[in-house]
Amino acid sequence: MRHGFLLLSCALVTVSSVLGACGGSVTPDPEAIDDTGVVDSASDGKVDSKIDSGLDTRSDTLLDTKIDTALDTWVEPECPDAGPPVKDYKCDPLAAPPGGCKATEACYPYVEYPSERCMPEIYRTRCFPAGKGKQGDPCTGGACAAGYACVASGVGNQCALMCKPGKIGACPDGYVCSPTDVPDVGACL
Repeated sequence: MRHGFLLLSCALVTVSSVLGACGGSVTPDPEAIDDTGVVDSASDGKVDSKIDSGLDTRSDTLLDTKIDTALDTWVEPECPDAGPPVKDYKCDPLAAPPGGCKATEACYPYVEYPSERCMPEIYRTRCFPAGKGKQGDPCTGGACAAGYACVASGVGNQCALMCKPGKIGACPDGYVCSPTDVPDVGACL
C-alpha cells in the first residue's frame, strides 16, 4: 500500500464511528500491521480496499485539480519592447554579382539568432567566397554561386536565386519570390 498510517487511521476512525453505533469495535489484527505501521489489505479484506479506493480517487482528483490550476495560471514574463530589428548589412545580396564584394566573393544574407531570452535577432549580409551552386542545386552553407542563397525547402536545402520580396517580376517564370528569415531578402522557389 502507498498510504501512510495517518491516512489509514483517519479512514478507520470513520469506520469505527459507524460500527461503534451498532455495538461493534474496529481494531486491526496486530499481525496485519506491517513494519511501516500500515494495515495489510490482504488480511482485513473489503473494508480496507473500499476505503482506500474512495480516498485515492478524492485525493488524486484534488491534487490533479490543484496542479492543473497552477499550470493554467502560469504566464511567462513578457519581454520589454525590443524595438526595430537590428540590421548589419555590409554588402547588397540583391545587387548584380558580386554585390559589393571582391570578384571571387559573393554577398550572402544570414541571421544571427540571440543566445539569451528577450534579445533581438540580428540580420546580416557579408562577403564570403562564392560557391558554384545554381537554382535547385543541393547545398550546405556557402556552396551557392553569387546571387543565390542556400535555403531550406520542401525538397531539402537547395540554392535559390535571391529576390526582393513584393517586387513584381522578381523571379523567372514559374517561380515565386518567397520570404526568408532575412526580411529584405527573398528566394525564388
